[in-house]
Amino acid sequence: IAVRQDVNDSSLIEEKKEEIPKAEKSKNDKTYKLEVTNQPKFTLEKRLFHELHANDIHSPTIKEFKECWGVVNSVRSHFGNKSFDAIIDVAGGHGALAALFLLLTSATSATVIDPAVVGGVQNAWRHFLGEKKLHYRYECLRTGLRDELSNLVGNGKHSVDPKRVLVVACHACQHLSDETLQISSLFGVNAAVLPCCQKDHDGSWKAAGKTMGIPIGQLMDILTAGKMMSWTTGQNVGVKYQVKMKHIDEKITPQNRLILCKAVALDGSDKIAKNRSNLKVDIAHKKLERAYKRAHHHTDDDNMNLSLSLPSAIIGLCVGMLISPLFRKR
Repeated sequence: IAVRQDVNDSSLIEEKKEEIPKAEKSKNDKTYKLEVTNQPKFTLEKRLFHELHANDIHSPTIKEFKECWGVVNSVRSHFGNKSFDAIIDVAGGHGALAALFLLLTSATSATVIDPAVVGGVQNAWRHFLGEKKLHYRYECLRTGLRDELSNLVGNGKHSVDPKRVLVVACHACQHLSDETLQISSLFGVNAAVLPCCQKDHDGSWKAAGKTMGIPIGQLMDILTAGKMMSWTTGQNVGVKYQVKMKHIDEKITPQNRLILCKAVALDGSDKIAKNRSNLKVDIAHKKLERAYKRAHHHTDDDNMNLSLSLPSAIIGLCVGMLISPLFRKR
């Protein structure tokens, strides 16, 4: 599910420099006192990775860590930092992705659903997480995700607004990406997937991709996004999905297309977006009507000329029939 590969990245494994004492003259110019110079502070990204290194944790690898960091930043730049209360990380393994969402967004709880027992980051980053909770559920997504969402957004006392929940999967293969989005749409929650190992399982698009010159990976990602944009997706729970595709740095991974699916209510709370969309449709339809009239020379003036010429033709025919006997007699 996840590609595990070591990458030599000196920007993350750089060792922290020792503090260097600096001599400074006192006011009486006779004695010296030592003052520690301020060293540049590490970014949060480097501090988190150093904690993994210090605790001898090798999963996530540098590559996986940077993938997770890129996904989280792309998601929060689209949804906003204050958009989530709960995160579900599907096929998350080590849990770094879920933990980063806790650290970088408003989410207070996160659950990793994966049958593999990996873990590790919750101990290395416990001082960063504070009161925020990171849980692991060692189970397949087909049963685990449904049950987790049922408990999370149900009618219980501690239920969470579905539009404040995010289901995320980083480098889930084709059928796992599809099932993650499908199950998410049944509960009306937000979703973000970074697919990999794309495959056309029924073979209906492979030939079309070759004809159009589109690699099968790109084509399947577009089709996956299109499924979430369907007119019926989410209707059973009163939402529709606004879908966008963003890219993380291709230097980190070539499988860098991130599908972002935002759940939007159908009950009128999205009136501004809906009105804007309807206005664009109305403008497009008016342009189409004008183009159709030009193409078929079918204007209002043509209709007026037709309405005037028909009675004139009838009158002319009648007059001709009346005077034709006179010409015959001559």
